[in-house]
Amino acid sequence: MRPSICIFTLVLVLCSCTSSKSIQKLPRTIGNQKTIFLRDYFGEDVSGKTLYFVKVNPSKVVVPASASSYVSSVEGISLFVSENQTLHDSNGYSFGSSSVRVPMINASALKPVSVSSKEKSVYVPEVDRVLEKGKSRKDIFVDSSSSLSSYEKKSALLRAIGENCLVWALDDDFSQETAEFLAKKFDEICPKVREIFGHESDEYYSWYSSFQGWEKSPMTEKKVNIVVYDIGGGDFSAKDGVMGYFHSRDYFASAQRLSVQGYAYENEMLCASNEGKYIYLDASFAEEKPLVAVSTLAHEFQHMVSYGVKTISQGISTSASHEEMMSMLCEDALQGAIGLSDSDSPEARLPFFEARYAEIGLEYRESADGYYDILSYASNYAFGSWLVRNFGGIKLLSCMAKNSLSGFECALSAVNSISTSSYSARELLLLYAKACVLKSAQFSHKNSVSGKYPFKSIDLWNLEKDLPKNTEYVEHGYYSYSGCTLFSPSSRFEIRPYGMTLVKVGKITSSKACVTISTGGKSDEVWELFVE
Repeated sequence: MRPSICIFTLVLVLCSCTSSKSIQKLPRTIGNQKTIFLRDYFGEDVSGKTLYFVKVNPSKVVVPASASSYVSSVEGISLFVSENQTLHDSNGYSFGSSSVRVPMINASALKPVSVSSKEKSVYVPEVDRVLEKGKSRKDIFVDSSSSLSSYEKKSALLRAIGENCLVWALDDDFSQETAEFLAKKFDEICPKVREIFGHESDEYYSWYSSFQGWEKSPMTEKKVNIVVYDIGGGDFSAKDGVMGYFHSRDYFASAQRLSVQGYAYENEMLCASNEGKYIYLDASFAEEKPLVAVSTLAHEFQHMVSYGVKTISQGISTSASHEEMMSMLCEDALQGAIGLSDSDSPEARLPFFEARYAEIGLEYRESADGYYDILSYASNYAFGSWLVRNFGGIKLLSCMAKNSLSGFECALSAVNSISTSSYSARELLLLYAKACVLKSAQFSHKNSVSGKYPFKSIDLWNLEKDLPKNTEYVEHGYYSYSGCTLFSPSSRFEIRPYGMTLVKVGKITSSKACVTISTGGKSDEVWELFVE
């Protein structure tokens, strides 16, 4: 049975209010202020408890700080004072990136340009041959700059052959043992990813004309090519190295094939298509952290599957936040099967989320120092991991992977399709906010899911139980291991799309306690009061 989310919720649009229950006494409203009598609001005496004030934004539009609500006065409450009165920047720290964002190309939006007959090339198709481990070589387009913005063909040696994959290495000195390990582990996780998320496309966009657009053809090689090399031209670093990536360009005709048809790509990135299923993995990283490399393969393979299921099959352009959340949940679901430690799993992103969640919503923000990029991963995983632990586990994840939506709308639709109740965007976000502020919340990260693909319990107030503490990042305010940052009652910040601000008002000292909420104007913001 679905619990009541609130006794009385106020939606700050044109200063109107709606009630999910009739109460004895309505809030006293004067202009842009609303005074709430707590005994009436909660239907009981709540003295002795702590009052929390949460604000969520159930929209794609940023709620400006000037329109954000705040506690302007209280009676019968001992106010909480926090040092966290402002949002932080990265203070010069470089956060780097553990992956690279590449576009999921929608064929309907890609229109190559015509070329003259003189510019056409002669296409010489690759001759099918029997592949031999340790002998077969192939020229493969890989990046040739640290920014991953330019590409060149390099010779790769086939190092391992699996049932579902081919492992190619550019460096002949790459460990044969690691290559065999990657092939073996990918064969283990490949059917699991397909069972949960669907099957990657076995077709690619092979032909284009300005009249008919893109046409697809079956791939001659159905196995996934895992290309191991020094991504970005620098040694892997656990702090800022690129572990691996999938690129949808490989699902399009090569520049040479397109030229024969009388067309050309305007983007150099597209000219580097390898025409097939490709995942790129950093060699140093694979040698140094083989199990994390396997988890990265699962992450990138989910991107490939999603591109086939959502974009190629349904024509949907998925958002970056959607893609990264789904791939991290793939790693989450397969953590036990891979044998990955908690410190190497997506859970390790949660301390950053707990400390800095107010600066990000369910979105993908970018910054030169990598700060917002990494925070985007943390925020989207925090929400996704809460969803699967409370609304159906793998069943929910599979529904999200295969429906016709992206982002928050995809998640909300999936929850409502398998739940016995129907949630609105604001109701779901308020439940999530409640889970991040109350240890006793029914819908919590602490809930676990058993079965073939289990999801372990996560205690946001005791992350040190699973993760080693980064003392330096805690001291500088980047990480928290003991719950989400709580702001003082008067705090006002912008609220990012599908984001939230969590406020601790203080200890309720009187049965006649009341709180006055003020707002700067019209917005999509929704707020609610909780006690514990």
